Amino acid sequence: MHLRHYYPRGSSPMNAREAQVRKVIGTAGHIDHGKTSLVRALTGRDPDRLPEERRRGMTLDLGFAWTDIPPHGTVGIVDVPGHEGYVRHMLAGASGIDVGLMVIAADDGVMPQTREHADILALLGVPGLVCAMTKIDAVPPDLRALAADDIRSFLAGTSYTGAPIVPVSAQTGAGIEELRRALGAALSAAARRGADAGFRLPIDRSFVLLGIGCVVTGTVWSGGAAVGEEAELLPPSLRVKIRQIQAHEHAVPFARAGQRTAINLGGVKAQEVLRGYTLAAPGAFRAWPHIDAALALLPSAPRPLAPFARVRVHLGTASALARVVLPRGTQLAPGARGVCQLRLEEPMVAARGDRLVIRRESPVATLGGGTVLLPDSARLRPGDAQRFQDLAGLAGGDLDDAVRVLYKWSGHAPPAVEDLAAALNEQPSSIRQAIERLRSRGALAELPNGILLEHGRAAALSERLRAELELLHRGAPARPHFTFLQIAAACKGAAEPVLEGVLRRLAAQGAIVEARGGFALAGRAPTLNPAETRIRAAIAAEHDARPFSPESPGAMAAALGCAENAVLAQYRLLVEAAEYTQIAPGIFFRADTLRKAEAAIRALAARMGAFAVKDFRDELGTSRKHAVPLLEYFDKLRVTARRPDSTRELAP
Repeated sequence: MHLRHYYPRGSSPMNAREAQVRKVIGTAGHIDHGKTSLVRALTGRDPDRLPEERRRGMTLDLGFAWTDIPPHGTVGIVDVPGHEGYVRHMLAGASGIDVGLMVIAADDGVMPQTREHADILALLGVPGLVCAMTKIDAVPPDLRALAADDIRSFLAGTSYTGAPIVPVSAQTGAGIEELRRALGAALSAAARRGADAGFRLPIDRSFVLLGIGCVVTGTVWSGGAAVGEEAELLPPSLRVKIRQIQAHEHAVPFARAGQRTAINLGGVKAQEVLRGYTLAAPGAFRAWPHIDAALALLPSAPRPLAPFARVRVHLGTASALARVVLPRGTQLAPGARGVCQLRLEEPMVAARGDRLVIRRESPVATLGGGTVLLPDSARLRPGDAQRFQDLAGLAGGDLDDAVRVLYKWSGHAPPAVEDLAAALNEQPSSIRQAIERLRSRGALAELPNGILLEHGRAAALSERLRAELELLHRGAPARPHFTFLQIAAACKGAAEPVLEGVLRRLAAQGAIVEARGGFALAGRAPTLNPAETRIRAAIAAEHDARPFSPESPGAMAAALGCAENAVLAQYRLLVEAAEYTQIAPGIFFRADTLRKAEAAIRALAARMGAFAVKDFRDELGTSRKHAVPLLEYFDKLRVTARRPDSTRELAP
């Protein structure tokens, strides 16, 4: 195209009606059936932009034009090549169109590329089709009727049964206005695009304009973008700035869903931008290594699709080779449907609901296509029967089901709202609404700390926690409970906040008991073996006999004829149960003894004001060895305060 087709000097903003353009038509059909001539007759513009195309009279790449189609105003037209060697270009151009314009020459009839293009339009989900029977000036009236019957029979075997057939001649202009009306009616029936979703434009061209810089073109699939805003170029994930926007030779402030748009980008060189890249709102979309899809094989596919078959995936304007992962022991027969994962050799921008086409590389043929159920960052294995079953349940396209499945697959790390929005092609607000609906139905379990888990995952983690606690109890039957860190170490793989939430949920349900900073199975009491029972009895007897001056663990071990560590182990368990407190290395006191010691301190202070260590020692009838650590312990608790003369008084 000429420079003036993009940023002519003195170009003015489009008027309000033109600024709302959201419809695109795409041609289809066999080579030399008059697609380009028909576009020229409809629009008054030549969509062929390459000198080679004009010299050979054959479209080699995508061409673009626009015209007025009542009542839709200015409508973009994408002209695609009809030669079988350029089907990849046809696929890039057909993505994002609202209505297909199937061109069939009256003097030639339905040809191989006619059939393949019709299959591709159906696989891409193009909702409407208008058939233009061209070159009627080249055949007599009786042959025109036969050609129309042939076209009608062909359409009856496609998704476009009953599509209007309009006889036209690009040379004489006959039927052009009738075709314009038929296209207007088909556009009116086409669904409105997702204006509320994130901005997304699959790029079909990138070039440099002198004095302007990098320009990209494409059809805006969803959302919108404004001059001056930042955008993200995917898959390289480069941040760029939108300098200028044009639609149909007019500078506009916005690019809107459904528009054929040219955008001048800052911050990137044209050679860094390839056909197949996507321009998107920052963070709204991602390039994924795998695509989980509902796939349909064409009845005309030459053979069943075998597991791990290598195919070329076309999505938007991008294409990449991939391996097809099917459930173990299955293959996809011609005409059959199923779910699969496409393991891409290059990442592709994909979102739930996108349509794709798969083709065989050699010999080249269109095999089938389908719908993206979920883009995926994890590999799906043939033996993952449950995940394939989950995918089959998503074929209906329900947003709540998709959110629930992603929560389920995320395991013990709940997905972020932004990640869900990027995968599902939804606004974060829509994701939050879906999450709330799932929570209210019980499909998502809300933990006491506010974390949400898929109900099945929460139940599975609860069972695992109970099982791990049972093992901990069996391994240490004398322990009254286990700390959170001990339980977390046993439950590897679960995030600590999630683990804590599930523990507290179990405690609220009465399945476990939370006490003194630890957790234990409900009804599970500590049990001691004979040796441990003997040590516990000795500890109790020692503290009964000398509550303020008990023997050290080492002395007790010597008297019992056991290892000091065995006595210390029982003391530690008693401390965990809050029955005893360790106030210094090797010095333990009962909890009630410490309460009595504090009462003695307060009595001394009431009588004496300040008191010395010996006063406290005599009050308790203990030794300095025990009185000093006791006072230091109460200093730390701010029951007492040490004065400069080493006496104590009650802390202020």
